[in-house]
Amino acid sequence: MPLFWSAPLFPMGAHLGLLNGMKILIVKPSSLGDIIHTLPVVPMIRRNLPDAVISWVVNEEYARLLDLSPDIDNVIIFRRNYWNRLSKWPNLVSFARELKQLEPDLALDFQGLFRSGLICSLSGAARRVGWRSAREGAIYFYNERILLPANLEHAVEKNFFLLQSALQIDDSVQDSGLSCSEIDVRNSRRLLKKHGIDCQAPLLIISPSARWDSKIWPSDFFAKVVEKVWRNLPELNVLLVGQADERSLGEMIEETCGGQGKIVNLMGETELGTLVALLRHSNVVLTNDSGPMHLAAAVETPVVALFGPTDPRKTGPYGEIHKVFQGECDQGPCQQRVCRKGTNECHAAVSSTEVANAVQAGLGWPD
Repeated sequence: MPLFWSAPLFPMGAHLGLLNGMKILIVKPSSLGDIIHTLPVVPMIRRNLPDAVISWVVNEEYARLLDLSPDIDNVIIFRRNYWNRLSKWPNLVSFARELKQLEPDLALDFQGLFRSGLICSLSGAARRVGWRSAREGAIYFYNERILLPANLEHAVEKNFFLLQSALQIDDSVQDSGLSCSEIDVRNSRRLLKKHGIDCQAPLLIISPSARWDSKIWPSDFFAKVVEKVWRNLPELNVLLVGQADERSLGEMIEETCGGQGKIVNLMGETELGTLVALLRHSNVVLTNDSGPMHLAAAVETPVVALFGPTDPRKTGPYGEIHKVFQGECDQGPCQQRVCRKGTNECHAAVSSTEVANAVQAGLGWPD
C-alpha cells in the first residue's frame, strides 16, 4: 500500500549521515522553465549528502541544460517524441534497463504526470516519492505521497518541500547550481566582439518571444521601452535573444527602433551555454514569461518580466531582485495559449514608461 508522509523518523538532519552515498533519481523531463525551477534541489542534495549519486531523467531537447549543473552525475535521456508512437513501446525495455542499472534508492517525481510516475516505477527504486496531488494517475506509481501545504505557491518552493520531506532535511539556501564553462564565457565574448559590443558598456538583454502567443508582447512595445531608456542612457547596448524561427520578431524591434542606439539581433545565434554566459554578463533582462527569464533569474541577473495569461506567484522569476508587471484582464490570469477575446487586453494594461523606468532602475539610473 502507498505510504503517506507523516512525522519524521529522525530529528531534521540527524539521519543524513545514514543516507550519504545513496543513489537519487530526479524525474523532471520538461519543460525548460520547469527544469530550471527544479535545478536548485541538486545543490541542496549535494550540500547535505556530499557523496550521493544524483541522476536526472530529462527530455532530449533539454539535456544540454543539465550539463551546466556540475553536481549531476548522470543524465538519462527520455525521448518523448519517440515513445509517443505506440509501435515503439516494446523498446521501453531498454529504457527501463538503463534506469535499473543506476540502482536508485530513491526516485523523486517533480513532474507529477503519468509518464513521470511510470519512469519512477520502471527505475525499480525502493522509495518512489511524488505529490499526493499528482495528475493522470501518477500517484499509483508512488509508495510515498507528499501533501503540499496550501501556503506554498511558487514552483521552486514546492520542489524544495518535496525534497525536504523525502530526505527530512532542514535547508533553505537558494542556489540554482548553474555554471558556465570557460568555453561558454569565451564564446559569449567572441559574439559580443563580432557585433561590435563593448563588454564594459551597460547591457540590456531582451527576450521578446515565448511558447504561447498570449505571452508575447507586441514588438513596438519593446521598441518603445528601448527608445525611452536610450534617452537617458544612450550608451546602452541592447541584445535580442531567442530561437532562429523567432528572428523576424527581433527584426521588427530593430526596425522600429530606427538605429537610435546599438541594438543587435542574436536570435538563433546563441547555444544554451553561450546564452547563460550572456545573461550572467547582462545588467538587466527584459522578457516575457519564457525560458530565458528563468535562466536569467537562476544566474541572479535582475529581470523585468511581463506577465499576462500566467501567474507570477507560481512561475515568476524567483528571487527578490526582480520586477514583475502583471497585465490586467477580467479573465486573467487565464492560462490560455491564445487570448480568448482575441485582443490581448492584458498587454495593453502595462505601461511602456513604467517598464522603461524599471529597466533604468536595474541599470542604476535614478528614478
